[in-house]
Formats: sequence, C-alpha cells, structure tokens
Amino acid sequence: APPSALTKDEAQRAFVTVGKDKVELATIPAAFRQSVIAARSRSGLPTTERDVASDWVAYREAQKRSK
Repeated sequence: APPSALTKDEAQRAFVTVGKDKVELATIPAAFRQSVIAARSRSGLPTTERDVASDWVAYREAQKRSK
C-alpha cells in the first residue's frame, strides 16, 4: 500500500529492501524525503518509497566513507 494509505502504526513499521538493507521508512528524515521528491520531480521522474530509501542508503554510506 502507498505510505499515505497506511495507518500511523503501520507507517512506523513499514520498510523497503534496498540491496541487503532493510530500510524502515520512519527512519528517513522528512526533509531528506522532500528533497529527493523535489529533485526527482524537477527531472520529471516519479518517486517511490524505494527511490527515497535507496537515496537514503547511498547518503548514509557516503557519510560513513567521509569520516
């Protein structure tokens, strides 16, 4: 179900799998989510929760490498 169709409790437990990572959607900051959606929209691309989660995983990995 799309995230907007989930109850608050379901949304807290919802996740997608990106590669080997299980990404809980509630752990992705709202500002990051909005940034991904806006960037993809400007490029004329639709956005799924998996797209947002994939970018989140890539961002976290880049942060780890830069430390």
